[in-house]
Amino acid sequence: MPSTNLTDFRNQYLAKVKGRLTSADITNASDTDLILQSALLKAYDTVNRFDSITPEAVAPLETMTGAELDDYLLDASNRQSFELVLSSPEAMNAVAASSTAMNAVAASSTAMNAVAASSTARTALLASTGVAMPAISASSMAIGKMAVGIAGLDPQSYADMAAVAASSTAMNAVAASSTAMNAVAASSTAMNAVAASSTAMNAVAASSTAMSTLFSASVARAAIWASATAMTAIQSAPSAVLDALQSHPQVSMMNNTPSNLTGTFISGKSMTLRVRNTSGSDTNYMRTLAGGSGTGDDIFTTSTTWTARVRAYNNLTHYNWANNYTFQAYVVNMN
Repeated sequence: MPSTNLTDFRNQYLAKVKGRLTSADITNASDTDLILQSALLKAYDTVNRFDSITPEAVAPLETMTGAELDDYLLDASNRQSFELVLSSPEAMNAVAASSTAMNAVAASSTAMNAVAASSTARTALLASTGVAMPAISASSMAIGKMAVGIAGLDPQSYADMAAVAASSTAMNAVAASSTAMNAVAASSTAMNAVAASSTAMNAVAASSTAMSTLFSASVARAAIWASATAMTAIQSAPSAVLDALQSHPQVSMMNNTPSNLTGTFISGKSMTLRVRNTSGSDTNYMRTLAGGSGTGDDIFTTSTTWTARVRAYNNLTHYNWANNYTFQAYVVNMN
């Protein structure tokens, strides 16, 4: 059958040569046969390497499912070929731009172990925000391995994002990497795992940089707002973290007498960080609790000292008071 392009020629050539090599009778081969077979083996290796690092290397990946790619990579020569693709920026850009290739890669744990461990491959995928990263972000396995790979850990040690979220070692490394946190914050799959894990949230809440990244991403804010576990971790965050978050663009300050705060302060989802009043002990009445904080009204006492009070609300309103002292609260717009 004639070849339609270089990739097709390469695949036909390799299949033909492999068939001849594997059917050779080495035991009874003559010296001439051995020389010819050695030459074929060298030619096989050369073709396998050379054509793999061009953009056309994406073609075989576009024909596979994740399971088929796992099987394909069991072959040593195929694995070597794939790793050469990972080392080529040009080839990886082609892979990252192909939705069918990325669907296969993101569904193959073997492929993702290699991809997440390669800085060249990661660079190409992270730059592909419209194709590669959505495919990776949708898979717990893929985003978990990607996150730890970015953070400098071995992707093979973590099966998926749940395993990453359960590991303090992994989450401390991820929280310390702004690139890893950006990838996690953009993935609802990753953020659901993080927000549900006290281990993960404690690591994130200990870092002002990590928390700032989460507050900057709508996907991450939604996951935090809905999680009681996340609220508890942020409630216990170091003072320095809460100090830093007060200047985040998503944060504004309620600063008025309660009688002037009866209108909705933030429509939709919000979350308080710290509260106080400016004059003395007062009882404050806010509504409506929502998300990870449950339902109903929120009644609490304030003094002139800033106190951490992390609560989720819907259509935040200060609806009643005891002394009408000027009330202050740092509030995050979680929409």
